[in-house]
Amino acid sequence: MTHPGSHRWSRALLGAYVLDAVDRAEARQLEAHLAGCATCRWELTQLRQAADVLPPPRPSEELWKRIVADVRATEQEQGEHEQHGEADGQTKAG
Repeated sequence: MTHPGSHRWSRALLGAYVLDAVDRAEARQLEAHLAGCATCRWELTQLRQAADVLPPPRPSEELWKRIVADVRATEQEQGEHEQHGEADGQTKAG
């Protein structure tokens, strides 16, 4: 079993760290390890260079359709609020 902050644990987390896919506690533990481990700092540098040439992630077609539908629904709701004299969810008096 690997323990948070151990060398093995830290090496296993480097790829996720480069992609900003770790939580704050994990990031702090990894950064503490990196401060004293030249091997992991070197590997982190190599992973960052590799990540820099990757294309940006694209959502799947299904996810993209859901995003567009949510944006359109939000725009429609905001338009309805404006038509009824509502601003920021508040009804205008008068």
